[in-house]
Amino acid sequence: MNKRAQKAQGFAAVATSRKKSGQVRHNVQREHDSQNEQSILHQQPNTNLRSTAINSSQLHQTKGCFTESLAFTSDQPGKSKTSEKLKQTLLADKDQVDKLESKATAHLRQGDIDSAIYLLQQCLELRPKNTISLYNMGLALQQKGKISAAIFYYKKALYLDSSNPQILNNLGLAMTAAGEWESALSLFDQAIDHHPAFISSYINAGALLEDQEDYIGSISYYEKGIELSPENRKLNYNLGVSQQKAGELREAIKTYQVALGIDPKQAKIFQNMGTIYQELGEIELSISHLKHALQLLPGDPSIHKNLGMAQLLKGDYLNGLINYEHRLRCDNDKANIIASPMCPQWTGDLSMIKEPLLLVSEQGLGDTFQFMRYALHLKKKGISTRFCAPAKLHDLIKASGIDAHPLHPEQAESISAGQWVPLLSVPLHLGISPENPGLNHPYIKTEPALEQKWKNILPTQEKPIIGINWQGNPKHEKSITRGRSMPLANFAALPEICDCSLVSLQKGYGSEQLEDCTFRDSFVDVQGLVNETWDFLETAAIIQSCDLIITTDTSVAHLSAGQGQTTWLLLQYIPEWRWGLQGETTFWYPTMRIFRQHHPGDWDSLIKTVANQAKKLLNSSEKQKKLYS
Repeated sequence: MNKRAQKAQGFAAVATSRKKSGQVRHNVQREHDSQNEQSILHQQPNTNLRSTAINSSQLHQTKGCFTESLAFTSDQPGKSKTSEKLKQTLLADKDQVDKLESKATAHLRQGDIDSAIYLLQQCLELRPKNTISLYNMGLALQQKGKISAAIFYYKKALYLDSSNPQILNNLGLAMTAAGEWESALSLFDQAIDHHPAFISSYINAGALLEDQEDYIGSISYYEKGIELSPENRKLNYNLGVSQQKAGELREAIKTYQVALGIDPKQAKIFQNMGTIYQELGEIELSISHLKHALQLLPGDPSIHKNLGMAQLLKGDYLNGLINYEHRLRCDNDKANIIASPMCPQWTGDLSMIKEPLLLVSEQGLGDTFQFMRYALHLKKKGISTRFCAPAKLHDLIKASGIDAHPLHPEQAESISAGQWVPLLSVPLHLGISPENPGLNHPYIKTEPALEQKWKNILPTQEKPIIGINWQGNPKHEKSITRGRSMPLANFAALPEICDCSLVSLQKGYGSEQLEDCTFRDSFVDVQGLVNETWDFLETAAIIQSCDLIITTDTSVAHLSAGQGQTTWLLLQYIPEWRWGLQGETTFWYPTMRIFRQHHPGDWDSLIKTVANQAKKLLNSSEKQKKLYS
């Protein structure tokens, strides 16, 4: 198998994996060549080629929106066919045809795509095998989002000029938009093979592999491009992004510094470096870089959001919550709000609330568990509320007294009376801080009958029961949340040191690790029944039936501590903003104890500490039980 075949085979596996997991947006910002810089072919297309690329974010937007190849003709409504007389005149005068082609090119450059398409149709009627017109027609259709049609014309152009790097490059971009990633990578490689100095294909191949999370591959393309063009700002920038996403944080900083040496006014580089310094725990450097990014790009919502998270991690809730509110102007974050009601959004003035205030869930389940407490807090202030959340949480919301009739997203969308607020905006409007938690007593409840059911099911006569959870959603573990989960195998020290029975609370991702667990016999006999229980009310009851819950930073931590259960939270070296940088306690949950890594990725020593502490706690609890039995 040759090298290209091996690369294609490996890429196909990456692409297949990526299709299954879905696209994930990160805080890290990669730069793309802008749409209006894309090359337009002129006469003599094989000389003086300008290397450019389409904005890949637009390609993601147009992906799949056009499924059939279109062959455009000139007999569209409102357009008359080119007369035979005009054809004869134009054929007789080559200069006139070139002028027609030049007009099409001018319209294309000005963004008047429809006029360009109309003129290019005329050119192709006169010269059906004109490489320039075929390519530019593909480009025009690509900019219209008609990807299949663009591919059709690019292929016809490529048939006539098989080594043209612009055609190969843009066909590769169109294939990327169509999800044909292996074909796209092959086309970028062909462009590079024919013209090794064609930088755009290095950029686009690297971006393609980076989007598939093949960071080794993307770094390789960017580095090869830099060897040919060391001062290329975009190559250096994108190399830094891939290194950052790969976790090569110190290397990414060095690369970004090189990029800043080329152009010191790149706001997104300062933003990305701010994110790196936050992940490294160098918070002051993080904040200073993010503030500098805002000086270069005032008002940018993603920079404000990242600055807010750094400030919150530091404990500055006053400024942090204000900046974090800018997430509502970020497309990715707006998409995480499960509904957008028709009524106005609440801005924090309690006196303006005349109708029940609608609280709308956003982000993950853990966020809903943590912040739904403020519905009860608002009620204590005399504010009537409604609550919109995913349907699978409705029974728990009812049992907890949050809302007797919680709304589905589609119901919330139709509400026009009163005001609404995204759930994570409520702490800002209520002035929540470590000194003013608002509400931090137990607020999540299950049903008494379910509590009794699981007390009867789970064994109580032999050993204390510890509920464990180790894995969050891997799609969310990017950049600063990278490393929050750990393998189940790391829990092996717990039953070795502490005489206990374990019950897995893990659902979905990570639960497959139970099958090959070396300490499987340490789990309760009814673990299979627990595994089959997905209802959150039942899970809350199982948690109540345990003596202790030990979990990484997942929704289980909030579900457990929100009930007032003794909960030990295992945190990565630099955690998410809500947990701060130090301390064993948190103002969010009085019954929670925090165990923090002392070194990045060091779960082994942390688990040994936790196991010894659990042994002391459970031994003490057993003595208390015997004393009062």
